[in-house]
Amino acid sequence: MAIKMVREPSETPNINNIDDIIPMRYAYGGQNGFVIGKGTEISNTVSGLNFTVNSGRLVLQGVECDIDATGVTITIDNIATKRYYTVYLEVNLGLNTATIKSEYDTATYPSIDAGDDLTENTTGVARLPLYQFTATSGIISDVNKVVENIKYTKDLKVNSAMNSDKINDIEIIQDENGVLKVGDIIIPQKKLLWSGSEATPSVGTLQIELNNINVGDNLILEIQTEFGNYQLNIHISRLMDVGASGLYGNACELVHITQPDIHDYAFIDTMILNNILYLQKLHIGTSLYNYVLLNIYKVVE
Repeated sequence: MAIKMVREPSETPNINNIDDIIPMRYAYGGQNGFVIGKGTEISNTVSGLNFTVNSGRLVLQGVECDIDATGVTITIDNIATKRYYTVYLEVNLGLNTATIKSEYDTATYPSIDAGDDLTENTTGVARLPLYQFTATSGIISDVNKVVENIKYTKDLKVNSAMNSDKINDIEIIQDENGVLKVGDIIIPQKKLLWSGSEATPSVGTLQIELNNINVGDNLILEIQTEFGNYQLNIHISRLMDVGASGLYGNACELVHITQPDIHDYAFIDTMILNNILYLQKLHIGTSLYNYVLLNIYKVVE
């Protein structure tokens, strides 16, 4: 078998998966992803019409799943229409199964429903995206690994000493106003304003309701595009030059760019009017691209 759960029910003693899953979820610090150093760490291989997820250990809400040396192969169709694939892990506690599956769309990468909280629903189904890629005429390309490695506890731990913390021996201080600083440098923090999965419409703008936005605010938008997942910085720069009450922010730029030659001139026209954020399609050069809006944060200093 190419993939299986590490723990399965046992008759002697009478143990069910959930008996181990809850403590393992705590042991992994609530993280989902792949285990460092196990197998090939969920690498991939492309061969013709076949996309193979290679060996390693995946963890989803405390459920550990091993892919053996055979790997798990997904075979695509050889058609001319461009397809956007998302490959994901699905854990079904009701059936005690772990499966690697895929979904595709002809417009953008499918958004995979996370499913149930397996601590609350002991017969539930949960999912974890692993890879995204495109395929045209039987050629697989644009492969993007979206599953992250699970960090060791020592890499996450922050030791508290009165009102001062240290990470990797660097002192972090929180002042009386709650601002985090390293020396004289302020550490920005993010406040989640909106979360979901909203795709740009074929006609018109994407509209999201936001509250408590002011001139001078900095927003971070997380989007999913055919090139991968990116963040946009938006600065609310001035009041609109119209009678209606609203704010305008046209200073947006992509960060975390992996293909600078493609994304040097990428931007999204934005406007805030009466607590509604209006977003145009993604401009790259002279072309327009659809995307899926995932999260909106406000930078808090």
